[in-house]
Amino acid sequence: MRTNDAFRCALFAFVAATLFVPRLHAAPRSPTRLAVESSSIASLGYNARQRILDVQFHSGAVYRYWSVPKEVHAQFLEAPSKGRYFSAQIRSKYPFQKLRGPTQ
Repeated sequence: MRTNDAFRCALFAFVAATLFVPRLHAAPRSPTRLAVESSSIASLGYNARQRILDVQFHSGAVYRYWSVPKEVHAQFLEAPSKGRYFSAQIRSKYPFQKLRGPTQ
């Protein structure tokens, strides 16, 4: 292989890795949260593309739930009791990550 060809291959590999790989493995963007009427839940945020749901409680704690279908998010927003819907349909049904603990 000539030096010029090796350079082109290396350049192509670098450009491909720079442009495409970060998009495949990008960290989830925090969805914009909307305030909701609830005695326990302060706000909800949803990213439909990544199917992540952020739930902020009045205590200040924020949890991220993964693989939540958009239908579940829509039903959550329409639920007359957000706390009951959360307990029955989300809390133990989807993997989650605690993003922030309660504030004092």
